[in-house]
Amino acid sequence: MEKFDYSLDGRPTLPGLGPVPLNIGLDSTAYGWRAGIGYEIPDIAFRAQLLYRSGTSHDATGSAATPFIPGVALPADGSGELPQSLELRLQSGIAPGWLAFGSVKWTDWSVNETLNLRVTTGIPAIGNLNSLNQYYWRDGWTITGGVGHAFNDKVSGLVSLQWDRGVSTGYDLRTDKWLLAAGTSFKDQWGGELRLGGGLSYLTSAEITEGLEVGAAVDSGWAAMFSAGYNVKW
Repeated sequence: MEKFDYSLDGRPTLPGLGPVPLNIGLDSTAYGWRAGIGYEIPDIAFRAQLLYRSGTSHDATGSAATPFIPGVALPADGSGELPQSLELRLQSGIAPGWLAFGSVKWTDWSVNETLNLRVTTGIPAIGNLNSLNQYYWRDGWTITGGVGHAFNDKVSGLVSLQWDRGVSTGYDLRTDKWLLAAGTSFKDQWGGELRLGGGLSYLTSAEITEGLEVGAAVDSGWAAMFSAGYNVKW
């Protein structure tokens, strides 16, 4: 079950009225399914998994407000598609205490062409207020590779590199992302495990060249993240 919540502070253009301020809030629920298959050879720490997630279609409903009709919540609705995905994960021992792993994921983002919005005013002279969010994304690919090493029975670590292809075709700013991540694990004498992780990501620059916001742009940038957790098995 997938919940979808959407909000927009937009300004669709109406003939004779120009840009009309609209504050829209929509939500919907859609249902999909997942399936997977796996295979392993424990002697060499080999494992393979193929995972599928279905796409979903959303018909959202909610309300909108505009200063053209003050104090009234107008009925609003919208429709759009969210993608299916297919992922292959692999790992295998490559030497005593060493493990290589990787994954390739395809996401069908090209189904997300537009989000169609409509506000029903109930006023014949105005009619319905329509807004069209344009995306026209291309399919996404996420490729990850890394190695792990057990230094001894209590200490292990890993490092990985991930590339997530941007899906933008010029209508927005969804560009490529690179992520370098590392983690380590410490097991103590009481049966607990301390896990520490960190990552460094790089987002490439982007410029909008199509649609209503041509010329908007963002520079490339870096971000860092850290995590820590302690787990005790009873």
